[in-house]
Amino acid sequence: TRDRYRHAVERLAKTSPMSEGEIARQAILLAQASIAAIGTDHRAAHVGFYLIDSGQAQLEQAIGQGRSVLDGLRRWGESSSVPLYLGSILFLTAAFTGGFVALAMATGWNGWPLALLGVISALATSQLAVTLVHWLATALVTPHPLPRMDFSDGLPSSVQTLVVIPTLLQHAQGIDDLLEALEVRFLANRDSHLHFALLTDFQDADRETVTGDEQLVLSAGAGIDALNAKYPGEQGETFFLFHRPRRWNAHERLWMGYERKRGKLADLNGLLRGRSMDRFSTIVGQPDILSTVKYVITLDTDTQLPRDSARQFVAAMAHPLNRPQYDPTAQRVTAGYGILQPRVAVSLPGTNRSRYARLNAGEPGIDPYTRAVSDVYQDLFGEGSFIGKGIYEVDAFERALGDRFPENRILSHDL
Repeated sequence: TRDRYRHAVERLAKTSPMSEGEIARQAILLAQASIAAIGTDHRAAHVGFYLIDSGQAQLEQAIGQGRSVLDGLRRWGESSSVPLYLGSILFLTAAFTGGFVALAMATGWNGWPLALLGVISALATSQLAVTLVHWLATALVTPHPLPRMDFSDGLPSSVQTLVVIPTLLQHAQGIDDLLEALEVRFLANRDSHLHFALLTDFQDADRETVTGDEQLVLSAGAGIDALNAKYPGEQGETFFLFHRPRRWNAHERLWMGYERKRGKLADLNGLLRGRSMDRFSTIVGQPDILSTVKYVITLDTDTQLPRDSARQFVAAMAHPLNRPQYDPTAQRVTAGYGILQPRVAVSLPGTNRSRYARLNAGEPGIDPYTRAVSDVYQDLFGEGSFIGKGIYEVDAFERALGDRFPENRILSHDL
């Protein structure tokens, strides 16, 4: 991040009458002026806002830099990304469809068969147009890694983080596997301000309780206690179990965990903010020490957490330019990020499971977190889709999404 700032200063100095040092000082003066005007919490109070973010135009004006035609085109493209994206897709779809229709007319087609061909061609060519536009976007738009804080010496207390694995308690062997995987994630990401938890439900059933339920919870709880005894934490207990009972779902006509995975995360957020205690039948660990948790990293059962990657996630979320700015009027995050999701890669063993896996898995590897990789929506719009694995800020998540989802309507817990 520091290197990217330096390159931004170098680029400005090449076409400005000011030296690199003077440009850097001007960025600091602009940030200080913003602190005096709107306080320290706003993104404009950080120098990076003027070097690599929306405040670049202010800095250019302050240093008397003229804007080149290429820079003007780039800025126009960034400000008009939605019309450019949709317009390109519509143009290509119309061009391809027009070609098919013209060819059909030249061979004698007319009337309703020609109209039907036009509709079918538009459906088919729109997919081709989307693919081509996405390919062009990844080729023309340079992906930039998000700025990060330097937490290489450990996480500060202000960014306390909880790693959770939402899952089901099904059988004794499965619990052993969950506990072992939790320990492996902990050993790869040891930090006094990083905690780990299993967030569990029972399998769906036609009764509230099933034979063996109690033993499964006791086994999971004993495993968490054993991990806490094996690895005593500096800031209280490191490992937790949060288990919910089955609740009757009249729509599904069975007993199940309320709203499945989405419900688990919503109830966890409530618990972290002093609510939803009644949603959990079993809590192992000291939940009171989690009231200061700022970020939650949620993983699937089979998702790995490579060495020190949790610290990298928090380092990105905590940077002033990435902190979510919630707009009460729009009722959503309008700057920064409430959720960040790393690129998820398939492990080497997973890629080799079958020929189909090798064809569709993409580039395998053990560390998908260190390189900048093109993502169309992130590169063009600064937005992305959450698919159930990533890090989110608890308060921003709750403000934007709390009480927004109707019951029994969300088909995919990830989206």
